[in-house]
Amino acid sequence: MNAIRELLLDSPTRHVVQNALMGIPVVRSSARRFHHTGLGRDPDKIAPVLGELLSMTLEAGGKLQGQVLLELGPGQTPDLLFAALLYGVRRAVGVDVVPYLSESVRRVWTYTATREWIAARLATGQLPSDSGLRLSRYEGQASISEDDLKLSLYDGQTIPLPDNSVDIIWSKSVLEHVRFPTELINEMCRVLRPEGVMCHIIDLRDHYTFGKDMDWLRFLRYSNKLWESMTSRRSAWTNRLRAPQWDEIFAAAGVVPVAKRLERAELHPQFSRKRLATKFRTFTDEELCVAWYRAVHRAP
Repeated sequence: MNAIRELLLDSPTRHVVQNALMGIPVVRSSARRFHHTGLGRDPDKIAPVLGELLSMTLEAGGKLQGQVLLELGPGQTPDLLFAALLYGVRRAVGVDVVPYLSESVRRVWTYTATREWIAARLATGQLPSDSGLRLSRYEGQASISEDDLKLSLYDGQTIPLPDNSVDIIWSKSVLEHVRFPTELINEMCRVLRPEGVMCHIIDLRDHYTFGKDMDWLRFLRYSNKLWESMTSRRSAWTNRLRAPQWDEIFAAAGVVPVAKRLERAELHPQFSRKRLATKFRTFTDEELCVAWYRAVHRAP
Protein backbone atom coordinates (compact mmCIF):
# COMPACT_ATOMS: atom_id res chain seq x y z
CA MET A 1 0.00 0.00 0.00
CA ASN A 2 2.82 2.42 0.88
CA ALA A 3 4.49 1.78 -2.49
CA ILE A 4 1.22 2.46 -4.34
CA ARG A 5 0.56 5.60 -2.29
CA GLU A 6 4.11 6.86 -2.97
CA LEU A 7 3.75 6.18 -6.69
CA LEU A 8 0.45 8.09 -6.84
CA LEU A 9 1.88 11.04 -4.90
CA ASP A 10 4.87 11.23 -7.25
CA SER A 11 2.97 10.63 -10.50
CA PRO A 12 3.48 13.10 -13.37
CA THR A 13 -0.25 13.81 -13.38
CA ARG A 14 -0.18 14.95 -9.77
CA HIS A 15 2.82 17.19 -10.49
CA VAL A 16 1.13 18.70 -13.57
CA VAL A 17 -1.99 19.53 -11.52
CA GLN A 18 0.06 21.04 -8.69
CA ASN A 19 2.10 23.08 -11.15
CA ALA A 20 -1.09 24.40 -12.77
CA LEU A 21 -2.48 25.42 -9.37
CA MET A 22 0.68 27.46 -8.76
CA GLY A 23 -0.46 29.69 -11.62
CA ILE A 24 -3.24 31.01 -9.35
CA PRO A 25 -1.86 34.08 -7.51
CA VAL A 26 -3.44 33.31 -4.12
CA VAL A 27 -2.15 29.72 -4.23
CA ARG A 28 1.31 30.88 -5.28
CA SER A 29 1.57 33.47 -2.49
CA SER A 30 0.31 30.98 0.09
CA ALA A 31 2.81 28.34 -1.03
CA ARG A 32 5.64 30.85 -0.87
CA ARG A 33 4.70 31.71 2.71
CA PHE A 34 5.24 28.11 3.79
CA HIS A 35 8.21 27.38 1.56
CA HIS A 36 11.56 26.87 3.26
CA THR A 37 14.77 27.18 1.26
CA GLY A 38 17.71 24.82 1.68
CA LEU A 39 19.81 25.83 4.67
CA GLY A 40 17.28 27.92 6.57
CA ARG A 41 18.92 29.24 9.74
CA ASP A 42 20.24 25.82 10.81
CA PRO A 43 23.90 26.11 11.92
CA ASP A 44 24.44 22.36 11.43
CA LYS A 45 23.66 22.87 7.75
CA ILE A 46 25.23 26.29 7.29
CA ALA A 47 28.59 25.71 9.01
CA PRO A 48 29.84 22.95 6.65
CA VAL A 49 28.85 25.03 3.62
CA LEU A 50 30.59 28.11 5.02
CA GLY A 51 33.73 26.09 5.71
CA GLU A 52 33.68 24.65 2.21
CA LEU A 53 33.17 28.00 0.47
CA LEU A 54 35.92 29.60 2.55
CA SER A 55 38.29 26.75 1.67
CA MET A 56 37.36 26.93 -2.02
CA THR A 57 38.06 30.68 -2.05
CA LEU A 58 41.44 30.30 -0.38
CA GLU A 59 42.28 27.36 -2.64
CA ALA A 60 41.97 29.70 -5.60
CA GLY A 61 44.42 32.09 -4.00
CA GLY A 62 41.63 34.49 -3.15
CA LYS A 63 41.43 36.53 0.03
CA LEU A 64 38.45 37.90 1.91
CA GLN A 65 39.87 40.97 3.63
CA GLY A 66 38.69 44.16 1.96
CA GLN A 67 36.92 42.34 -0.87
CA VAL A 68 33.41 42.58 -2.32
CA LEU A 69 31.55 39.28 -2.18
CA LEU A 70 28.42 38.36 -4.11
CA GLU A 71 26.21 35.46 -3.09
CA LEU A 72 23.71 34.14 -5.60
CA GLY A 73 20.43 32.96 -4.11
CA PRO A 74 20.83 33.34 -0.34
CA GLY A 75 17.18 32.37 0.03
CA GLN A 76 16.15 32.51 3.69
CA THR A 77 19.77 32.20 4.87
CA PRO A 78 21.58 35.54 5.33
CA ASP A 79 24.17 33.89 7.60
CA LEU A 80 26.74 33.23 4.87
CA LEU A 81 26.74 36.92 3.96
CA PHE A 82 27.13 37.95 7.61
CA ALA A 83 29.88 35.38 8.17
CA ALA A 84 31.75 36.76 5.14
CA LEU A 85 31.63 40.21 6.73
CA LEU A 86 33.06 38.81 9.97
CA TYR A 87 35.86 37.22 7.93
CA GLY A 88 36.83 40.65 6.65
CA VAL A 89 34.83 41.14 3.46
CA ARG A 90 34.34 44.86 2.84
CA ARG A 91 30.91 44.45 1.30
CA ALA A 92 28.55 41.47 0.99
CA VAL A 93 25.83 41.48 -1.68
CA GLY A 94 23.06 38.93 -2.07
CA VAL A 95 20.89 38.66 -5.18
CA ASP A 96 17.82 36.46 -5.51
CA VAL A 97 14.80 36.06 -7.77
CA VAL A 98 12.40 36.01 -4.80
CA PRO A 99 12.40 38.49 -1.86
CA TYR A 100 12.83 35.87 0.86
CA LEU A 101 14.68 38.30 3.16
CA SER A 102 13.32 41.59 4.50
CA GLU A 103 15.09 44.76 5.58
CA SER A 104 15.50 43.20 9.05
CA VAL A 105 18.44 41.29 7.55
CA ARG A 106 20.64 44.27 8.40
CA ARG A 107 19.68 44.40 12.08
CA VAL A 108 22.61 43.15 14.13
CA TRP A 109 20.44 41.27 16.64
CA THR A 110 19.35 39.00 13.77
CA TYR A 111 22.81 37.41 13.88
CA THR A 112 23.32 36.86 17.61
CA ALA A 113 23.02 33.09 17.22
CA THR A 114 25.12 33.18 14.03
CA ARG A 115 28.04 34.79 15.85
CA GLU A 116 27.75 32.21 18.64
CA TRP A 117 27.83 29.13 16.42
CA ILE A 118 30.71 30.53 14.38
CA ALA A 119 32.71 31.07 17.59
CA ALA A 120 31.89 27.54 18.79
CA ARG A 121 32.98 25.94 15.54
CA LEU A 122 36.16 27.99 15.38
CA ALA A 123 37.05 26.62 18.81
CA THR A 124 36.65 23.03 17.60
CA GLY A 125 38.43 23.60 14.29
CA GLN A 126 35.31 23.08 12.20
CA LEU A 127 35.80 26.50 10.60
CA PRO A 128 39.10 27.99 9.47
CA SER A 129 40.59 30.83 11.48
CA ASP A 130 41.92 33.80 9.56
CA SER A 131 43.88 36.93 10.33
CA GLY A 132 41.01 39.06 9.06
CA LEU A 133 38.36 37.36 11.20
CA ARG A 134 36.73 39.76 13.63
CA LEU A 135 33.81 38.29 15.57
CA SER A 136 33.33 41.60 17.38
CA ARG A 137 32.55 43.44 14.15
CA TYR A 138 29.17 45.22 14.46
CA GLU A 139 28.99 44.64 18.23
CA GLY A 140 27.24 47.60 19.84
CA GLN A 141 25.62 48.59 16.55
CA ALA A 142 21.88 48.40 15.94
CA SER A 143 22.19 47.71 12.24
CA ILE A 144 24.58 47.01 9.39
CA SER A 145 24.73 49.70 6.75
CA GLU A 146 23.66 49.05 3.18
CA ASP A 147 27.21 49.92 2.17
CA ASP A 148 28.27 46.73 3.99
CA LEU A 149 25.32 44.41 3.35
CA LYS A 150 23.10 44.77 0.31
CA LEU A 151 20.19 42.62 -0.95
CA SER A 152 18.79 42.93 -4.46
CA LEU A 153 16.27 41.21 -6.65
CA TYR A 154 17.22 40.15 -10.17
CA ASP A 155 15.64 38.33 -13.08
CA GLY A 156 17.96 35.32 -13.07
CA GLN A 157 19.89 36.69 -16.04
CA THR A 158 21.19 40.20 -15.41
CA ILE A 159 23.07 40.85 -12.16
CA PRO A 160 22.32 44.42 -10.97
CA LEU A 161 25.95 45.36 -10.42
CA PRO A 162 28.51 47.33 -12.49
CA ASP A 163 31.24 45.70 -14.55
CA ASN A 164 34.35 44.57 -12.63
CA SER A 165 32.78 45.34 -9.23
CA VAL A 166 33.01 41.97 -7.43
CA ASP A 167 36.00 39.99 -6.15
CA ILE A 168 34.32 36.75 -5.01
CA ILE A 169 31.12 34.93 -6.01
CA TRP A 170 29.56 32.15 -3.93
CA SER A 171 26.60 29.88 -4.60
CA LYS A 172 25.25 26.75 -2.94
CA SER A 173 22.45 24.70 -4.54
CA VAL A 174 21.50 27.61 -6.79
CA LEU A 175 22.86 27.07 -10.29
CA GLU A 176 20.77 23.93 -10.84
CA HIS A 177 17.71 26.19 -10.54
CA VAL A 178 18.72 28.94 -12.98
CA ARG A 179 16.80 29.08 -16.25
CA PHE A 180 19.51 30.86 -18.22
CA PRO A 181 22.76 29.22 -17.07
CA THR A 182 24.94 30.37 -19.97
CA GLU A 183 23.75 33.96 -19.69
CA LEU A 184 24.17 33.99 -15.91
CA ILE A 185 27.71 32.58 -15.99
CA ASN A 186 28.59 35.24 -18.57
CA GLU A 187 27.07 37.86 -16.25
CA MET A 188 29.24 36.62 -13.40
CA CYS A 189 32.26 37.06 -15.64
CA ARG A 190 31.12 40.61 -16.39
CA VAL A 191 30.83 41.67 -12.75
CA LEU A 192 33.99 39.84 -11.60
CA ARG A 193 37.17 41.84 -11.47
CA PRO A 194 40.20 40.38 -13.28
CA GLU A 195 41.42 37.34 -11.35
CA GLY A 196 38.23 37.35 -9.27
CA VAL A 197 37.08 33.99 -7.90
CA MET A 198 33.80 32.15 -8.28
CA CYS A 199 32.94 29.11 -6.13
CA HIS A 200 29.88 27.02 -6.91
CA ILE A 201 28.31 23.97 -5.28
CA ILE A 202 25.70 22.50 -7.62
CA ASP A 203 23.23 19.76 -6.64
CA LEU A 204 22.53 17.54 -9.65
CA ARG A 205 19.92 15.32 -7.99
CA ASP A 206 16.16 15.22 -8.50
CA HIS A 207 14.85 17.66 -5.89
CA TYR A 208 11.50 15.86 -5.69
CA THR A 209 12.95 12.58 -4.43
CA PHE A 210 14.88 13.88 -1.40
CA GLY A 211 14.37 11.65 1.61
CA LYS A 212 12.06 9.28 -0.22
CA ASP A 213 14.52 6.48 -1.00
CA MET A 214 13.57 6.84 -4.65
CA ASP A 215 15.61 7.02 -7.83
CA TRP A 216 17.52 10.30 -7.46
CA LEU A 217 17.71 10.51 -11.28
CA ARG A 218 13.96 10.04 -11.70
CA PHE A 219 13.55 13.50 -13.19
CA LEU A 220 15.63 12.48 -16.22
CA ARG A 221 12.80 10.22 -17.34
CA TYR A 222 10.70 13.13 -18.55
CA SER A 223 10.84 15.05 -21.83
CA ASN A 224 11.43 18.79 -21.61
CA LYS A 225 7.77 19.46 -22.39
CA LEU A 226 6.48 17.17 -19.65
CA TRP A 227 9.07 18.41 -17.15
CA GLU A 228 7.99 22.01 -17.73
CA SER A 229 4.33 21.03 -17.37
CA MET A 230 5.16 19.37 -14.06
CA THR A 231 7.44 21.97 -12.50
CA SER A 232 7.74 25.30 -14.35
CA ARG A 233 6.02 27.36 -11.62
CA ARG A 234 7.46 25.46 -8.65
CA SER A 235 10.50 26.19 -6.50
CA ALA A 236 12.04 22.72 -7.01
CA TRP A 237 12.26 23.20 -10.79
CA THR A 238 15.77 22.43 -12.01
CA ASN A 239 17.47 22.79 -15.37
CA ARG A 240 18.64 19.12 -15.19
CA LEU A 241 22.07 19.94 -16.64
CA ARG A 242 24.61 17.17 -16.12
CA ALA A 243 28.27 17.58 -15.15
CA PRO A 244 29.70 17.57 -18.73
CA GLN A 245 27.26 20.30 -19.69
CA TRP A 246 28.42 22.49 -16.80
CA ASP A 247 31.99 21.88 -17.94
CA GLU A 248 31.06 23.19 -21.38
CA ILE A 249 29.29 26.29 -20.04
CA PHE A 250 32.20 27.31 -17.82
CA ALA A 251 34.70 26.64 -20.62
CA ALA A 252 32.70 28.72 -23.10
CA ALA A 253 32.60 31.61 -20.62
CA GLY A 254 36.40 31.71 -20.67
CA VAL A 255 36.96 31.39 -16.93
CA VAL A 256 40.12 29.66 -15.72
CA PRO A 257 39.45 26.35 -13.90
CA VAL A 258 41.16 26.12 -10.50
CA ALA A 259 39.56 23.07 -8.93
CA LYS A 260 36.69 20.70 -9.59
CA ARG A 261 35.32 17.97 -7.35
CA LEU A 262 32.66 15.56 -8.51
CA GLU A 263 30.82 13.70 -5.77
CA ARG A 264 29.28 10.54 -7.13
CA ALA A 265 26.47 8.43 -5.68
CA GLU A 266 25.40 4.89 -6.41
CA LEU A 267 22.76 4.59 -9.07
CA HIS A 268 19.47 3.63 -7.43
CA PRO A 269 18.11 0.08 -7.96
CA GLN A 270 15.12 1.67 -9.72
CA PHE A 271 17.40 3.41 -12.22
CA SER A 272 16.99 2.20 -15.79
CA ARG A 273 18.74 3.68 -18.80
CA LYS A 274 15.83 2.56 -20.96
CA ARG A 275 13.47 4.79 -19.00
CA LEU A 276 15.56 7.94 -19.54
CA ALA A 277 14.30 10.63 -21.87
CA THR A 278 16.15 10.44 -25.19
CA LYS A 279 18.28 13.55 -24.52
CA PHE A 280 19.87 11.96 -21.43
CA ARG A 281 20.72 8.55 -22.89
CA THR A 282 23.98 9.78 -24.42
CA PHE A 283 25.54 10.27 -20.96
CA THR A 284 27.56 7.42 -19.52
CA ASP A 285 26.70 5.89 -16.16
CA GLU A 286 29.84 7.52 -14.76
CA GLU A 287 28.59 10.94 -15.90
CA LEU A 288 25.05 10.31 -14.69
CA CYS A 289 26.09 9.24 -11.20
CA VAL A 290 27.56 12.68 -10.37
CA ALA A 291 25.31 13.95 -7.59
CA TRP A 292 27.28 17.09 -6.62
CA TYR A 293 29.41 19.33 -8.83
CA ARG A 294 31.82 21.61 -7.00
CA ALA A 295 33.90 24.03 -9.04
CA VAL A 296 36.24 26.94 -8.46
CA HIS A 297 37.09 29.26 -11.34
CA ARG A 298 39.07 32.43 -11.69
CA ALA A 299 38.34 35.29 -14.06
CA PRO A 300 41.13 35.85 -16.60
